[in-house]
Amino acid sequence: MVGRLGPVGERERLDLDPAVAAVPEVGRWLAALEDGRADTLRELEGVTPEMIDARPAGSENSIGATLYHVALIEADRSFDDLLGQRLDTTELARRHA
Repeated sequence: MVGRLGPVGERERLDLDPAVAAVPEVGRWLAALEDGRADTLRELEGVTPEMIDARPAGSENSIGATLYHVALIEADRSFDDLLGQRLDTTELARRHA
């Protein structure tokens, strides 16, 4: 399911191995999500807990707070799009505050 980069002229092309799914389009999107997750994890290699918790000058948010916010937004969107339900992000935020 992990993507592979292959050269296409001057540009690179991302080839995804679709995930096994009853609907092929769902499999392609699951593969794209997995590839994005792999990219994020690769970018975060070597990042220490101290770096994640640090607040850069002039910013109210740490890297960790920003990543947590993005994760909540994506989880809420997935719940809404896939299940047609609202995710109770208030309860999640309270538990992890």
